[in-house]
Amino acid sequence: TSGLGERTVLSRSSLSEAAAAVLVEQLRSAGLGEDGAESAALWREVSSALAAPWLLRCVVCDLYKILDVDPAATGLLQPLLYFKGFHALTLHRVAHHLWARDD
Repeated sequence: TSGLGERTVLSRSSLSEAAAAVLVEQLRSAGLGEDGAESAALWREVSSALAAPWLLRCVVCDLYKILDVDPAATGLLQPLLYFKGFHALTLHRVAHHLWARDD
């Protein structure tokens, strides 16, 4: 577990980068982005999406809501690292952000 925290959170400089690392780790464990280049590209896209102010605000609000309503959550790091529902909701928002952008 400490390896997961070090890889995904402690080595990052912002919440958006940490959340992106956690989500990409989840995608890799599901078989997406297993190649180093694919993983790096996924991280760049997810990180840039999560840097959008509205999306980052949603992530923060979701983390605090989980902390408020879920007695199993003892801090903000726990849902960020382990709660699959949080990961699914955040990835859905990232996917919508990427789908809606004008590239």
